[in-house]
Amino acid sequence: MTVVFLPDYTDTNPYQSNLAAEIEKLGEQVMITRERSLLPILRSVRNQDDITVVHVHWFDPYLFSNSLLKTLFKAIGTLLELLVLRFMNVSIVWTCHNVKSHETPYPRIEYLFKRVFIGMGLCKHIFVHCEKAKDELLTTYGLDEAAKSRMTAIPHGHYIDDYENTVERPTAQQEIGVEDAENVFLFFGLIRPYKNVVSLIETFKRVATPDERLVIAGKPSDEAIGQRVRKAVDDDDRIRTRLQFIPSDHIQVYMNAADAVVLPLENITMSGSTILGMSFGRALIVPRVGCIPEVIGDDGAVMYDPDDTDGLADALTAARERPLDSMGAYNGRLARRKDWSEAAGRIVGQYRALTDRTRSPDPSSETNIE
Repeated sequence: MTVVFLPDYTDTNPYQSNLAAEIEKLGEQVMITRERSLLPILRSVRNQDDITVVHVHWFDPYLFSNSLLKTLFKAIGTLLELLVLRFMNVSIVWTCHNVKSHETPYPRIEYLFKRVFIGMGLCKHIFVHCEKAKDELLTTYGLDEAAKSRMTAIPHGHYIDDYENTVERPTAQQEIGVEDAENVFLFFGLIRPYKNVVSLIETFKRVATPDERLVIAGKPSDEAIGQRVRKAVDDDDRIRTRLQFIPSDHIQVYMNAADAVVLPLENITMSGSTILGMSFGRALIVPRVGCIPEVIGDDGAVMYDPDDTDGLADALTAARERPLDSMGAYNGRLARRKDWSEAAGRIVGQYRALTDRTRSPDPSSETNIE
């Protein structure tokens, strides 16, 4: 069996590479394509005789454009490509990393696209990262309960083996200039509007003690948000910024310098950044939304209600009284249990069921995420 992963995001996220490696250990071939031209999905399977599954991870490059008309055209074109695949007897599956796109410019088109994709049978199976995501999908896209039978919860694997992790905390803190801090809070990752970095900076400035530090490390998605971040910092000497791409071998410096990773995200179902923080054994400060409570739990995170205007401020304040080191150690142990082989086994069981390689999927594919 040959499986095609779409699209190729391996340059910025090791998720697909890790999962593909484990799937191939089970005897199936995985191709990860970079097609971005006209008819990118169909071009991805051309000249391949044994393509039996197309596994879509993210729809954004096949759906959104810089205008309403172009987005509508892309949405219709993508549905037609998927329809052609179905006529070719290719099974289409989807990993729903997020029920809705983080920053969808045309939410109505996204709703209609996914409603047709799921509700009209183009999608044979959906993988999610927690049980709650199943119900969110049903509610968001007006699906009946029968659609739930075509969903499987799989664990999000860890990133422990993807990045170097040898630098000690004193060295890391000295390198970024926070060695004199009582608590070091870190935001790490691409800076985009839905991640609320400016709000985090403003909240930190309002509630932090003189001995606390905030580190913002990551590349702004555009110059406008970069300028907003710089303006929000406003020369506060408790805040350190490195507004650029962080090389993979340097991620450990920022993670190991931190007492807690702060991710004030909105409109999310699952966040790979939370798994990254756990993989480095860091405590988390995160909103209580989507899969986060199921995947992490209160033992490893200070959670807050994102609808509470004081939620983030209260969480930052509460973190002072929490055992952040032991919470981080707990997260490190929990991350280690999130093995990619478990996710791959459940996924391959469904692949084989859909392609009549077996009569039924692996029974373990229907268990809850731990």
